[in-house]
Amino acid sequence: MERGKFNMLVDAFAGSSGKAKMYCYLTEKYRPEILCSTNTPNAGHTYRQGNDIFIAKILPSGAYMSKLHKNYSPIIQIGPTAIFTLEQFAKELDQCNITTPIHIHPRAGVVTKAHKLREETDLNGPKSIASTCQGSGTFLSDKILRKPNLRLARDYDELASHINPNMVYQLHEHLKEGKTAFHEVSQGIGLDINHGIEYPYCTSRSTNSLQAISDMAPPLNKIGDIYLNIHSTPIRVGNIIENGNEIGNSGPGYPDQKELTWQEVGENAQMPQEEIDKLYSQQLTTVTKRLRRVFTFSWKGLMDSVRISSATKLMINFVQYIDWGSYKAKNWSGLTHQTQAFIHHIERKTGLPVVLIGTGPDNDDIIDLE
Repeated sequence: MERGKFNMLVDAFAGSSGKAKMYCYLTEKYRPEILCSTNTPNAGHTYRQGNDIFIAKILPSGAYMSKLHKNYSPIIQIGPTAIFTLEQFAKELDQCNITTPIHIHPRAGVVTKAHKLREETDLNGPKSIASTCQGSGTFLSDKILRKPNLRLARDYDELASHINPNMVYQLHEHLKEGKTAFHEVSQGIGLDINHGIEYPYCTSRSTNSLQAISDMAPPLNKIGDIYLNIHSTPIRVGNIIENGNEIGNSGPGYPDQKELTWQEVGENAQMPQEEIDKLYSQQLTTVTKRLRRVFTFSWKGLMDSVRISSATKLMINFVQYIDWGSYKAKNWSGLTHQTQAFIHHIERKTGLPVVLIGTGPDNDDIIDLE
């Protein structure tokens, strides 16, 4: 991570690649002075270490490190395209033991039950593409249309102590002083409304590093590392099934992908059957609790994500789904030959270094090559 610069972490493919694991690890390692995000309710970022679990839907997931390390108190910025509920915001402040004001841009959004209901009941809308139906797209459409009754973050008394209209100025000043910023981009590039796998099977906005720059407006001469996080077996959110009928399909994979079952993933990786059985509960999405769809690796999706993100460094998660023999490996020599070959091939194809390798569910199940 480049000191004194605005660094970012982006997910390849359709997200759910264990981004929070990598973001929290790097936050703990480098202790950047500024953590920022523009998350929305349709994405949950999970930190896990044993039974200690934190799910971030608003705050950068690394904010949890301030609870684990009493001497670490980063400045936390929530940008103007963030959307959240007041209840979840209060919950995350409590979970992270944050007592100082979080900096929220006045034009960030507060999603209401009415926004969520409009998505859940419109079969010709987001539900038809298996959206998480959390109200994010509906809120965003109201904001774009400048609905006169729409309330932004600046309009809620509960958030008054956190509203910061000088966020961009302060970010520039912090970087000028040599402070380091680390931005967590939500979802994945495959879900980008303009650059994703396929429209309309996408989210309601752009989910790449350039969008993060547009959101937070850092000085362009202060852009640091752009980490791209990669899932070894890319996923899509599960389809919506009601009364035995599919009423919402989350869309195709990349052209070079084949859809698999989790049983096939486990068998291909030579996982014990008891571990394969666990996948059907472990692979429920954070927000909807629907079983994720899973696909073979996409080299087209990888190269698209590298180009669109302008990635400088790569991270690979869930390598145990390539070969179970690499499960919870702690160093390069602990990886199987098959896993090492897969990683080397990614580096040759992209010309970029793989700096972090995720080998299990916990935050410390990481091989650090950086």
